[in-house]
Amino acid sequence: MKNIYIIDQQHLINNNSELENTCKKIATISKGWNTNIQLFIDHALNPIKESPELLNLFSTYPNLKNIFQINFSTVEQIPNNSNVLMNFYNFYGVPIEFYKKLIEKNCTIIFDYIWEANINFYIKPIEWLFNEIGDLSKFCILHSGSQITDKSSYNKLKNRTGLKIIDFMFFRYREINEGIKFSKNIDSTQIFNLETIKHKFLFLNNVPKIHRVLMLKKIHENNLLKNNIISARFKLQNSIYSGVFKTIQDAERKIFKETREKICLKDFSKILPIFIEYDLEGNFSDRFINPEWIYSTALQVVGETFYFKKDQGFNKYSYYQTFCTEKSYKPFYTCRPAVILSCPNHLKELKRQGFETWGDYIDESYDTELDPVKRLDMCFESINNFDKTIYKDKKFLEILKHNHEHFNNYELASKNIESDFERIFK
Repeated sequence: MKNIYIIDQQHLINNNSELENTCKKIATISKGWNTNIQLFIDHALNPIKESPELLNLFSTYPNLKNIFQINFSTVEQIPNNSNVLMNFYNFYGVPIEFYKKLIEKNCTIIFDYIWEANINFYIKPIEWLFNEIGDLSKFCILHSGSQITDKSSYNKLKNRTGLKIIDFMFFRYREINEGIKFSKNIDSTQIFNLETIKHKFLFLNNVPKIHRVLMLKKIHENNLLKNNIISARFKLQNSIYSGVFKTIQDAERKIFKETREKICLKDFSKILPIFIEYDLEGNFSDRFINPEWIYSTALQVVGETFYFKKDQGFNKYSYYQTFCTEKSYKPFYTCRPAVILSCPNHLKELKRQGFETWGDYIDESYDTELDPVKRLDMCFESINNFDKTIYKDKKFLEILKHNHEHFNNYELASKNIESDFERIFK
C-alpha cells in the first residue's frame, strides 16, 4: 500500500466547493489503485470537517483518507518514507525547514509539474534548493513532455544536483476530466450529421504565437475568413499578451528570425482582433468550445504551443520536442479530424498514445517536415484541400468514434497513470 500526501501551496482552493472538485479529480483518477491519498491545504477553510459533501467523498472514495490544514508544522503528521506531491508554482512559499524535515523523514518530494519551455525559469529555485540542502536525489520533477531528442542539458542538471526528471504526459491525464464532462454535452444526433456542417474548419486562437499569426495571414490572403469559424483574440500592436509582440514591427522581426522571410503585417493587423459571435459572453476558458461551432464545422485547425525549435527550453534552436497540450485532445473528444500546427512527429506521438489520425483522408506528410516554413505551407494545403464529404465514409467515422472512446476510457487512463506513477512513487 502506497501513501501519497498531496500538498496544495498555491492557494488554488478557496472554498469547500473547489476542495470537493479537487478531491473528486484526485480520487476518481486513482480509483482502484492500492494507494492511500491524504490532502493538505495551506490556508483556512470554513470548517472542512463539517462539510456533508466532503464527508460523503470519504465514503465514496475509500482511498481518499483525510484532509488536513497545513501550517508547515503539520509535516510531523507525514510518516517516514512517504511520497509527497507538491505544485512547483510558488516554490519559495514553502520554508526551507519544511523540505529539510521531509528529507530527514526519508520522504520523496515530487513536483507536479514542469513543462520544458519553462525549465530555464525553474533552474533558479532548483539551484537555490541545491545550495540549501545539497543532494537532491529525494526530489523528483514530473516533466510534461515527450520525445525529447536531446537530453544532454537535463542530464547535466541531474548529474550535478541528483534531481530526478521523469517524462509525464500531464495534459493527457488532466484533460480527461474536462473532456468527459464536455463530451456529455455533445448531441450524438448532430455530431455526424453532414447537413449540420456549414463550414470547412474551426480555428480558435487566444495568444498570438508566430505560427498562428502566419496561418491566420494565409487564411486571410486566401479569402477563407468569412466562410469558416475563426477567432484571433489579440492585436499585434501593443499586444495584451505581455512579452509576445510589443509592436507590429516587433512581430515582423520575430517572424523573420524564425522563418528568414520578410513579411509585412500592416494590412493583416487591421482585421485583428477577430471574435466569434457570442464568444466572449462570460467565456474566457481555453477549454471551452461552443457545441454549435463543432456541429457546423468539418475540421479543426489546432495551433499548438510548440512549433519552432526556439519554443523549447534547453538548447534552443538545436532540436524539436513534441509537446501535447489540451489543444491536441479537443478534436478527439469532440469527434472531429484535425490539422495540427506543431513540431514534427506530433501526430506520431498521438498515435503512440493510442489515438488514430486521419492520413487516409488528410495529407499528413507535414508531420515529418523539419523545415518550419515548408511545414506551415503543407498544413495550409491540407486544410485547403479538405473535403467534408469524407463524413460519408464509414471507416472515417469509425476513426472519430475510436478516438472519442479512447480519450474517454477512464479505466485505461487510470491504468496508464498508475503505471507512470509506479516509476515515481515508492
